[in-house]
Amino acid sequence: MAKTSQALPLAVQLVSMRPPEARMAEETHGCRLLICPGEPSEIIVKLANSTNRPKQIALQLEGTFPPDWCRIGMEGNLLPPHGHMEAVLYFQIASDFFENDAVLPSRIDHTAQLLVYADQDLVESASIYVYIRPHTTYLQSRRTTALPLAQTTRVSDQYPCLLWQ
Repeated sequence: MAKTSQALPLAVQLVSMRPPEARMAEETHGCRLLICPGEPSEIIVKLANSTNRPKQIALQLEGTFPPDWCRIGMEGNLLPPHGHMEAVLYFQIASDFFENDAVLPSRIDHTAQLLVYADQDLVESASIYVYIRPHTTYLQSRRTTALPLAQTTRVSDQYPCLLWQ
C-alpha cells in the first residue's frame, strides 16, 4: 500500500513491500507493514523535489518499538532541483521474538511517525503501522492443497442427523 503526499515543495510517497492482510488494518490510514520475526521487511520512501533549489534531506523515525528494529538507508542526502530519490526503512526483529522469555512481547501492533526534514525544517510526517505476526504456511498450504472429488465426503453422509439447511 502506498501513501502519497503532494505537499509542496517536497512530495513524499511510502510504499510497503509487505502489507498486512486487510482485516489486520481495517481502521488505519497510512502505510502498513507486516513483520514476521527473523524475516526482513521494508518500506520504500520516495521523495520528489519540485523546486529549483537542492534540498538537504534527513529522515527520522519515532515509534512505539525499540529503535534497533529499524534502520534507515539512504544513498546521500542531497535531493537535486526537480529531482527524485529513494530511501529504505529496513525492519527486522529477532527470529525468537515470540519465544524469548526475557522479552515477553506485550505488544504486537506498533505505530510510528516518519519525519521528513528538508534543509533542517520539518516539511512532512507520515504515519506507519507495524504488525508483528508469526510466519505461517497454513494459508498457503490451504490454497494449494485440494482433495480429489472421490475422497471428499459431506458432513450429512457421515452424520445423517446433521443437515445444513
